[in-house]
Amino acid sequence: MPVEQGVVLVWTSANGEQVEVMDLSDTPGQQVVGASFDGRYLAFSVYENEELFSSPWTGFIWDSVERGEATQIAASPREDYPDGAPGALPLMYPLMNDGIAYWVESDPTEEERDFRALKSYDVGTGQTETLARGPFDKPRLFGDSLLVGSWPSEGRAQVIQVPIGANVPDLPAELLASEGLSEFVASGESLAWVTSRSTVFLYDPDRGAVETITGPGTAMAGQVWEVGTLTLNGDVLTLYGQDSEHEFRQYVYDSRSGSFTSPAPLGSSDFHAHPGHLALHHADAQDERLEGRAVVLPMDEVPPLPGCEKSID
Repeated sequence: MPVEQGVVLVWTSANGEQVEVMDLSDTPGQQVVGASFDGRYLAFSVYENEELFSSPWTGFIWDSVERGEATQIAASPREDYPDGAPGALPLMYPLMNDGIAYWVESDPTEEERDFRALKSYDVGTGQTETLARGPFDKPRLFGDSLLVGSWPSEGRAQVIQVPIGANVPDLPAELLASEGLSEFVASGESLAWVTSRSTVFLYDPDRGAVETITGPGTAMAGQVWEVGTLTLNGDVLTLYGQDSEHEFRQYVYDSRSGSFTSPAPLGSSDFHAHPGHLALHHADAQDERLEGRAVVLPMDEVPPLPGCEKSID
């Protein structure tokens, strides 16, 4: 929640109760960048200033049951980096799951300057572990496994799977074999990914097939380029892309009806798909009471999108 001089992080319960988690208003410029909630624990990252790509960050966990002060679990490494190493990158987007926080932080060496470490922090034991190293981005939850994108400075981008439990679903062969991978997202055991920055694929395990959402052979062929920033909840996929007028827009695809639409102009009100829910964020609302807030609905209360457009089989 923005205030005149800074930011106050507020958690809202399922029944609408609001609890202040952390007050950053005494230090203008501090930003909360990433946050993840597993039903009890909230993991989040705080950046010291608005220059995010060079700002030091600190990671925290807050217990919504005990409701005490947030516990620091991590901080961006402060040591000197080898020449050409990425320093404070990547941005710290934690993933909270079953009392364990996961994130990726910079971990370069002279020989591996683009390498990063996939880390975990267990609330129950207070222990931090390094699970893997590589040129990774943020973790995504896929069944009982973590998926991270591996983006080497040379060679093919790919998805790396790290088991964290017994239910480890198989990745679809189409994703493993994809060329030109530029973005992907997971939700439950559903996946979506982008190749060549313009073709979007959706995998639904209940259907057992990969569907092409944009690109050749679809109703959106030739309409969307430079696709990025996907969100997915199994039923709804949102994406940002450049349209035929070279303007960036958000598109919403509903797999239940095979329909898609493009809502209000980018930046005014944006949809975000979360597991089991769909959120509408009001960034620049006409009603001042809505500005900066979000409306969240369970997916069982969201009817399928009407047939605005439909992908061509």
